[in-house]
Amino acid sequence: MKRIMGLLMILILIHTSAAQFKTVPGVGWEGQGAGVVMTNLDSNPRPEMILMAYDNPAQMNSFRYKIGWNLNSAGDATSWDANYKTVSGVGWEGQGADAAFVNLDSNGRPEMIVMAYDNPAQDNNFRYKIGWNLNSAGDAASWDANYKTVSGVGWEGQGAGLILTNLDSNIRPEMIVMAYDNPAQDNNFRYRIGWNLNSAGVATSWDANYKMIPGVGWEGQGAGALITNLDSNPKPEMIVMAYDNPGQMNSFRYKVGWNLNSAGVATSWDSGYQTVPGVGWEGQGAGIAAINLNDDPRPEMIFMAYDNPAQSNTFRYQIVSNAIAAKRIRLELDKLSSVNWPPASITRSGATHTLQSIYSLAGIELTPIQNEGTIADLHPGQGYTLAELDSFRSAHMNSPPASGSGIWHMYGALVTRYTDPNVLGVMFDTGSRRAFAVFTQSATPNEYYLRTTAHELGHALNLEHSDSSDWPTTGNGRDIMSQTGNLASDWNYGWSASSLCHFYTHPEDRWRPNSGVSFENCH
Repeated sequence: MKRIMGLLMILILIHTSAAQFKTVPGVGWEGQGAGVVMTNLDSNPRPEMILMAYDNPAQMNSFRYKIGWNLNSAGDATSWDANYKTVSGVGWEGQGADAAFVNLDSNGRPEMIVMAYDNPAQDNNFRYKIGWNLNSAGDAASWDANYKTVSGVGWEGQGAGLILTNLDSNIRPEMIVMAYDNPAQDNNFRYRIGWNLNSAGVATSWDANYKMIPGVGWEGQGAGALITNLDSNPKPEMIVMAYDNPGQMNSFRYKVGWNLNSAGVATSWDSGYQTVPGVGWEGQGAGIAAINLNDDPRPEMIFMAYDNPAQSNTFRYQIVSNAIAAKRIRLELDKLSSVNWPPASITRSGATHTLQSIYSLAGIELTPIQNEGTIADLHPGQGYTLAELDSFRSAHMNSPPASGSGIWHMYGALVTRYTDPNVLGVMFDTGSRRAFAVFTQSATPNEYYLRTTAHELGHALNLEHSDSSDWPTTGNGRDIMSQTGNLASDWNYGWSASSLCHFYTHPEDRWRPNSGVSFENCH
C-alpha cells in the first residue's frame, strides 16, 4: 500500500502540471495504429522523437514515420522532417502498431523494428520487420524484404505495443508484443514474450500462452507499453496504456505491473488505473515513451495519440514531467597528489557539459564526490597495473552513501598512466562493476578528461562501446561510449541510441553494480 500511495502522490503532482499537448502534422488521412520512440541519431546530444503511424489506404498498409530533431527541455523539436519515410506494410488491415529501437548485430548503428497487429478473418497475429543500421538521418541501410509473424492473442484488438528489453540471464534481448484485446465488454491487455533474439531478429522461442491483465475500459483507440523502474526493487515495472474512447474527450489510462521476474511475470498489478487527459475525441493509435529532457534527472513520460479529424490526421503528444524516479549514484573520486581533478564543466559546440548533465540525459542523478586528493604515487613515471588499481580501490574506497538510501556507490581512481600509455581509462573492477580508473597523462586535453571519466563510468554500468571493434572506418564515433581513437571531429557528450536503450529499457539488475552481472575488462 505504501508503494501504491507513493506512486499516487507522484501522479497527482504530474497530472495537475500536465501541459497543453503539442501537435505534429500526420502522415495520411486514415491510420490503424501508431507509436512514439525516443532515441538519439545524430551528433547532437539532445534526443530525437520518432512518430510512426500505420497508414491505411485502399489496399496494402504502410508504416510511415517522421523525426523531430534535438528536443529541447520543453519537449519541442528544433525541426521536424518535412517529408515522412515509408516502409512497406505487412497486411491490408491492422488493429494497432508500434516501433522500437534495439541493436541486434555487431554494427554500432541501431535497428528500428516496426510491428503491426494484423487483422485477418479469424485470429489476429503480430507481424514485424526490421530496418538495419539507421544512419544519422534516420534512414535504414536496408529493410527486411519479408516480415516475421508471431501468433496473436485474440480475434479483435484496439491497439498494440512493442518492447525490446532484457529479462533473463542471457545477454540477447527479449521482445514483448502486447495487444489491447476487445471482447464484448471490458477490454484487457494481453502480451507474450519472444526470448533471446538472435542477430537476425528471430527469437529462440516464444511463450506458448499469453499473459493477461484487466483493461481500463470498454473501448480503446490505441495502446502502448514500456519497461521502467519505479521503486527501490531492482526488478523492472511494466506500464501498459490504452487510449480510452468514451462519449466525448478521450483519455490515456495506464496501470503498472510491479517487479517483473525473469519469466516476465509481475509480482502484482495495480487494481485501478491512472488517467492522463487525452488530446482529442477520436484517435487511430497511441503510444507511450520515457526519456529525460531537462536538468532534473527524473525522466519524463510522453503520451501520444494519432488524432483523426475530418481530413489529414495529426500526431498529438503531451509530456508528464519528472514522472519516473531517477537512479542515484554517489561517485567517489580519489586522486594522486600529482594529478588534477576532472574539470567541473566543459563547453563544446556552444553547450556546457558536466558529469551530472551528461548522466541526467540517461535518467541518472549523479553526485561526484572529491574524496582523497593527496595520495602518494606508488612509482612515479611508471604505469599502474590492473592489480595495483584494485589495491588502490581497496585501500581508498571509503565514502559510501548512507545505509538504506538506495544510492549506488561507485568509484573512480585518478592516476598518472596505465602500463599501456595509449590507454586513457579502464574499467578494472569487472566482477562487481564498481570501479574504474582515468589516466591523466593520456586523457588530455580536459575535454578528453571529462569524457573519459563519463565513458569509464558507462562501462561500470555495463555499457559496451557504441561502435563495434570491426567498425568499417575510423572517425565515425560521436557519443560518450564511442572508442576515443574512433572519434569524429564533431563528437559530443551525448548517448547513442544503443546506450539509451540500455538505460531506459533494460532492468536495473542488468546495469546496477554488485548485481551479479559481470563485465569484461574494458577501456
